[in-house]
Amino acid sequence: MHRLTAAALLLLPGAAAHGQAAATPERATPAYAACLDRAGGVTPAMVQCSNEEAGRWDRRLNAAYGGIMRDPGWNAETKALLRDAQRAWIAYRDRSCAAQGELAAEGGTLSRIAAADCVARLTADRALELEETQRRAAGR
Repeated sequence: MHRLTAAALLLLPGAAAHGQAAATPERATPAYAACLDRAGGVTPAMVQCSNEEAGRWDRRLNAAYGGIMRDPGWNAETKALLRDAQRAWIAYRDRSCAAQGELAAEGGTLSRIAAADCVARLTADRALELEETQRRAAGR
């Protein structure tokens, strides 16, 4: 049990203390926090909250990615590089988060929460990265 607790504290800062999955505070939406409050520490509900949060960030990611891909200021070669990078990033995110889930709990209940939270966090990071790329391009 001590190993599980240590893993939870490393991967999910603040989660073990509150019985909730933790998104990086500056990345978490108010809807995510409210969902976790309603989840009451119930694993399937917490996983659903993280999945919904990932969905919110995924919509932003897709909007930024689509904006870049439609921007006539980017040449076809650059767009192909972004497309390939995005596909590689999705594979990385999915594998990395599956591994983090397993490392957090070796297949236990916490693994589902850790993996879902990881997807939300990494998707938020990538969405913000693409939004910043789009903003910089708009100023060129």
